[in-house]
Amino acid sequence: MKELIIGLEGLTGAGTHTFVVKLKHQQCSCGRWGNNGIPCSHAIQACRHFGVNASNFVPYYYSIQSYKNTYCGRFEPLWGEEYWDPQPFHLVHNPMLRTRRGPGRHVTTRIQNEMG
Repeated sequence: MKELIIGLEGLTGAGTHTFVVKLKHQQCSCGRWGNNGIPCSHAIQACRHFGVNASNFVPYYYSIQSYKNTYCGRFEPLWGEEYWDPQPFHLVHNPMLRTRRGPGRHVTTRIQNEMG
């Protein structure tokens, strides 16, 4: 496959940025294709230019069939605590960890900066 430069005078029209799309390496200079594995708009336009189906570049785990396979199994319900395996630790409820503040305005200890 070839390399295509897409920009203002290229295929996408009104954009002012220029991007290099390498279909063979599944890369675009915008970086979005490499970040999430799904072809960016520039890559889709390059595929359209070369007559290639852009869905061929989408990984299998993003496919509808993969999604269906994820949930095709059987889900077992969780039974009551009497069916749980014993654990080597004991959970202790500490009501002091969830106490409410008293009335009045809360005073913050955060140091203010230029961000707010």
